[in-house]
Amino acid sequence: MRLVRLGFDGALLLLVGVALEGASAQGQCPTPQQVVIVGGAAGSDLPGAALGALGTPRTISSGTQDIGCTSLSVSGAAPLVSCFASNGSLFGSCMTSDPAMMAIVSRLTPQSILNFSWDADGACTQITVKTAACNP
Repeated sequence: MRLVRLGFDGALLLLVGVALEGASAQGQCPTPQQVVIVGGAAGSDLPGAALGALGTPRTISSGTQDIGCTSLSVSGAAPLVSCFASNGSLFGSCMTSDPAMMAIVSRLTPQSILNFSWDADGACTQITVKTAACNP
């Protein structure tokens, strides 16, 4: 057996795949019900990643769970995207001006599942948007 070390992105994608496959096998819409944050939270100088569904309102005992991205354009400056996630105990975020990542963020809808990761400096290293229709 060969062991492969997964980075934060790989570990989160594996976690997502297992969670979504289980829901599909049970005939449910594959939507994560929680915002998952792994690795370093914002301000910790550690890389991390987050995953969650945009259209699933969540309130938990320690507060609310939020995930999303904001596009920002200011006169005289390059446009930016900031993605953020909070699960009641952790907060993670990243920023990017990469045109490819900004294009991915423009595809977000209320039915999207958002997965993003960041490096130790808080720069986005990966943004994935999954949007699919399903029948519950």
